[in-house]
Amino acid sequence: GRELTRLELVRDRAPEGASAGGESGATGPAVFRTVWQPAELGRLRVTVDDPTLADLGVEASLEVIDPNDEMRQPLPDHERLEDLAKQTGGQLVNLDELDQLLNQVPNRARRIDDDISERLWDSPMSLVIVLMLLTVEWVGRKWMRLM
Repeated sequence: GRELTRLELVRDRAPEGASAGGESGATGPAVFRTVWQPAELGRLRVTVDDPTLADLGVEASLEVIDPNDEMRQPLPDHERLEDLAKQTGGQLVNLDELDQLLNQVPNRARRIDDDISERLWDSPMSLVIVLMLLTVEWVGRKWMRLM
């Protein structure tokens, strides 16, 4: 019941039989157009509040939905799923054939003998880190004249 926004309509084309200048006396409906970006979701009612058109009662209802709303169509689109499966080299499996899915998926598991482990004290990186820390401390003490 409240007003969200006011839109200004722009004449798109003149009525049939009229010149581009918009001469009077032409017959046919005039076409008006506007661009509107809704700021709110939900059911809306569009009305014309021009006093010259008030007696026509021009209004329309519309529903604004979020385009990313995945629940607006909860049923699967089987045709689109088939096209996607064909394009990607996959296969469409119906719900009653899910037991066959394990046989269709290739086993790409790899066995590794052992995890690669390295003791901390035997790694060269730990020696480099310790030497870097000692060097930073020594340089810092020399810089602040603490020695």
